[in-house]
Formats: sequence, structure tokens, C-alpha cells
Amino acid sequence: LPRIGQAPQNLVGHREIHIPTVEITDSIEWKLQLARQRRINIVARKGLSLRNAIVKLENECALQVVRAAAAGKEIVADGETELTKRVFNIGFQAMEENEDYRPDIVLVNAKRAGDIRMWGTPDLDPQTMREVWRNAGVGNIWGADIIPFHDLRDDEVIFIDTTRMGIMPIRQDFTTYDDPTAIQNFRQRVLGYEEVGFAVVDTNAVKIVKLDSGGVVG
Repeated sequence: LPRIGQAPQNLVGHREIHIPTVEITDSIEWKLQLARQRRINIVARKGLSLRNAIVKLENECALQVVRAAAAGKEIVADGETELTKRVFNIGFQAMEENEDYRPDIVLVNAKRAGDIRMWGTPDLDPQTMREVWRNAGVGNIWGADIIPFHDLRDDEVIFIDTTRMGIMPIRQDFTTYDDPTAIQNFRQRVLGYEEVGFAVVDTNAVKIVKLDSGGVVG
């Protein structure tokens, strides 16, 4: 308040954060014989496998950062061995204890997505239940998208507020390169490359709810 009768001043400052980036690479290779035989379907599957390999590496890096951000602050849902509505509510409550925080993504593995498919009319309204049924346990509940993340353990569910959690700087977009040396072996080889970073800048935007380990195998 600079002086009586004047409007309060709100001075805004900022800090810069330097996030180191890492290289993520992979490659695929196939015989030239496949091209001569017009086995384009096999080559297309090879391209898909390259994309999946890069995505898997990205997921592994991101999950490592998220777990580190939530280390020591995991919430144990006592007595719950499955993803019930109570577990879902625990994650929302933990996030909303901080003002203006709200999860918009919930990460589950295939087994926990299967738990959601077992929810009945006491747990979901008819419209949401229809969405869950049509998407095999993947849908939107309480404004949060349920996303399968197969690298998760059976005893953990991750709640994230993506508007506050972190950033993923991309120094080099995913790019593919042909390997000219592969022709010496009568093969075609494609290299995939990207340079990205991962950072959680607000640990309050990440909550991990741990299920009771009594009936859960990691």
C-alpha cells in the first residue's frame, strides 16, 4: 500500500529455470527384399514400432520425474486394494486441499482401468457409465481424463493438474534420418531422434495414491 487512499500495488516478478534436455533415439531396419516384394504392410508396422519405442522412452523419463516429485508424500488408501470411488475421491481431496488445484488427468495401469469397469450405478451416473463402458474403463470422471499408463505399478494411481505441474521443453522435434550405410548390407535403416527435457515445477500438482499392499502385487 504505497499511501493512504491509493490502490495497492501488486508487483510481479519471475525467475528463470534452466532445464537440461536429453537425447531420445531409436532405429528400425528391414531388408530391401521386402520393398521388392511390395510388403508395404510390414514396413508400415516397422514405422509404428519406431514411434512406439520413442513414446515408451518418453514415458519412462516422465514417470521417473513424477515419482521423484511425489517421493515421501504418497497417500495410502488404507483397506483399498482396488481403484474404488473412495480411492478416486482421496486423490481429488488431496489435490484440492491446495487452493485452485484440481486434477485433470488420472494415470492408471490396465488392471486399475479394469477396476473402473466394475463400477456400477451407485458410483456413476448413466451418461458417465456409458462412456466408461464404450471406452473400456477409459473416460472422463469428475472432469479428469482417465489415461492408461502401462508402466505404472498395480498399487499406484497418479493424479495430475497439468495446468500447474511442469513443462516439457523440446529442443529438437522428433526427426527421422535414413542411414546411407545400411545399403551395403542390402537393408534400409531409419534412425529416430529427438531432444527433450522433463521438469516438475510444482510438486503440489502431483499426487500419488497408494493402494493397500496387502492384496496388491507390484
